[in-house]
Amino acid sequence: MVRIRALIFLPIISAIIAILGVVTFLLFLNGTFQDKGSGSTYAAIQSQLSEKKEFSPGESAKIGPITLNVTQVTRNYQITASDKPLGSSAPMALVPADTKSGVTAVSILENDVEYIVIEGIVRLNGSKAMTNFDDELSSMRLNGVSPYAYTADPDELNRTQAKEGKEYQVRYVYRIAKDATTLTLVYGTSIYTKLNPIFGSEGAPSEYLTYTIHLAFAKY
Repeated sequence: MVRIRALIFLPIISAIIAILGVVTFLLFLNGTFQDKGSGSTYAAIQSQLSEKKEFSPGESAKIGPITLNVTQVTRNYQITASDKPLGSSAPMALVPADTKSGVTAVSILENDVEYIVIEGIVRLNGSKAMTNFDDELSSMRLNGVSPYAYTADPDELNRTQAKEGKEYQVRYVYRIAKDATTLTLVYGTSIYTKLNPIFGSEGAPSEYLTYTIHLAFAKY
């Protein structure tokens, strides 16, 4: 009789132990995603979270592991055959669709368009593993509009082979509504705010950061 009762309760006890094990494991994971930490990666995360996010015309923009200096803004640019569109929708969109904010894509006629060239220098200052900066640079928006064309020289910047301390020339062509009175670049990136010492960024919380760069340009 005692043995029968033991056999009946054995699966229940095993299930309880298994549940406790899972709960303990989850608590362990949650406990290791902490703000406390040490080492260069943790320091880089905290630095990027607290660093300046808005820059005046002519100011060097420190963006996580990179620094961007805008060197030239050319308005009323006439595009050439070498200005290859990044995508089929790029030449037609005034404002790209953004489901989160409810913004829908708006097309503009060529007569109402101004092409603007922005040139700059990018320097890698820290670990390129911190962000996908090479992808995010190529999608940086001007007045809410994605680039019509984008190039980097040397091209290794676009192939995730950038070298720390090296300078890269970047060039953007934008197609926006003409007669803009202000020009503002916006760079967005997501970074992991906490890391697990065992699993790294797997399941770690993240935060989206927005950097704003105000541009100076000659009146025309």
